[in-house]
Amino acid sequence: MHNLADSIVRFLESRKIISPSPTDRDIYVYGFDIALYTLFSTLGLILIGALCGLFFEACFLIVVYYLNQSLGGGYHANSHSLCFLTMVIGIVTSFFLLTLPYPTYAQIIVTVISIVLLWQFPLVLHPNKAYLVKQAPQFVKRSRTLIAIEGCFALGLFIVPHPFQTLTPVFSIALFFSALSRMVAVTQHRKLVFRNHQSY
Repeated sequence: MHNLADSIVRFLESRKIISPSPTDRDIYVYGFDIALYTLFSTLGLILIGALCGLFFEACFLIVVYYLNQSLGGGYHANSHSLCFLTMVIGIVTSFFLLTLPYPTYAQIIVTVISIVLLWQFPLVLHPNKAYLVKQAPQFVKRSRTLIAIEGCFALGLFIVPHPFQTLTPVFSIALFFSALSRMVAVTQHRKLVFRNHQSY
């Protein structure tokens, strides 16, 4: 993935589309690397959903999870392969849970707990984005805006009659994994802070 990203940057440089400095070049390569990984991993997850006959459910799970992960942070693996493996396990587990009895009261409980956790921990900055700490209040506000919208959407799903009944458990499970990812990130962050504190 990194080599492909580097090739794209070299191609753009050869066409005089970009002319970055040596420092900026690394940023370009990193950006393309992340973009390519996101594209290929998302297509891979959607393909898994299609093969399982759950294309729409997979797309919905991915959108909800990506939104929460992007705006509030969550678990980040140390490599693309581990990250993709984690997401594959997550989406396959989601599909498995959808085959089990999942009564409405359980969906409501899981949804409420997930929203409360996401609201309580609206932001966990990745260590690579520590330079954005001054903008944290803005990110918290943006994350909680999303959570409020999700809460209203969940309320509508549970109260208002609609023809998309299969959407309700999918949304509940998506919120659950979003909250789980956030809590793992919170735990990782606290361990990191604790280790740094002990080193002084």
